[in-house]
Amino acid sequence: MDWSLLIIPGGALLRNLAGWIENSAKDGEIQKYEWMQLGSTVARFVLIAGALAFGLNLDATTSTGIAALLDVLPSKLSKIFVK
Repeated sequence: MDWSLLIIPGGALLRNLAGWIENSAKDGEIQKYEWMQLGSTVARFVLIAGALAFGLNLDATTSTGIAALLDVLPSKLSKIFVK
């Protein structure tokens, strides 16, 4: 089995789970909406990483790293520039 195929979904889950736990645990209760948010962000990440891996012929590690940057960059930039 090619274990590198697990890098993209594993990276997606780790990246999104870390931020999700921080935000959803603030009120001490996880709502159905928050579970749906986790699912949608993981799906978006996997789609971006998969498109990079298969569309640009990048290896799984590189595409996962680029997808992490592309996924987190807009939210971080909006916090800086939109006040």
